[in-house]
Amino acid sequence: MFFIFLTLSVIAHAGRAVYEILKIRGRVDPQNKIVFAFVFADMCVLWISWFQMCMADPWPVGLGPVMRGFGLAVFIFGMILFWGALIQLRTLENYKGPLVTGGIYRYLRHPMYFAFLCWLFGFAAFMDGGASLLCALPFAANVLYWRWNEERLLLKIHPDYLEYARGTIF
Repeated sequence: MFFIFLTLSVIAHAGRAVYEILKIRGRVDPQNKIVFAFVFADMCVLWISWFQMCMADPWPVGLGPVMRGFGLAVFIFGMILFWGALIQLRTLENYKGPLVTGGIYRYLRHPMYFAFLCWLFGFAAFMDGGASLLCALPFAANVLYWRWNEERLLLKIHPDYLEYARGTIF
């Protein structure tokens, strides 16, 4: 089962990366409801397959209860951060309003992407999955790629973004 979920996760990550490339090149419109439905479905497959993959990981690394507990705490922190950012932003992909600089966004420019990194590493550690922890590395690079693309778009859309970025992390 691990390899089935790994395959689904890789395909979903590739799908999101292709979307990001097309978005930055202006080939897809994030406002389009069909595009949004594709991205939403892709992200659902990505995260469901990731969590299932971690639970089916065949290579436990023996992290021990303290490190596994830390992984769970990181994962839960990521969940709280994601939902807090989502509630504040009120959208997943196609936000077109003014630059959000308050609340969670006062400290983190990309709390949802940071939350995704917490999910990747935290859940894999909690499940004591060696293969999942290894897979988290290229998947995290993909999330950072999404973030990089978003930074480029925000710099184009919001003239004050650079100043905002200087006062925040991630």
